[in-house]
Amino acid sequence: MTALKAVMLGQLMVNLPLFLIVLITFILCGTLFPNQPFIGLVAALALGWGWWTLATRRWRAWALARGVPPRELTRMASFTGLASPRDYYNQELEDKEEDDDTPPYR
Repeated sequence: MTALKAVMLGQLMVNLPLFLIVLITFILCGTLFPNQPFIGLVAALALGWGWWTLATRRWRAWALARGVPPRELTRMASFTGLASPRDYYNQELEDKEEDDDTPPYR
């Protein structure tokens, strides 16, 4: 499987349910607490963030199990918003450490 295909499927597997979770949570909280939209906003963001965190980890493991190169996957995922830019930066640091033949300073 290519990184492009994995990222496109990841967008569907992670962000489509994320959109539905945030939307439904906001609507339900708006119905239950009509005078306090802040509760709906906070609840929707908390549930959405929790889903995104768990789903992106599962998606990444799924993609790597199908043979997608980790560096390419992380690069494409971070540029499309499926992974945080920090993940791409950390992947670059790991790659540099693997390429470096000199022992680390202690």
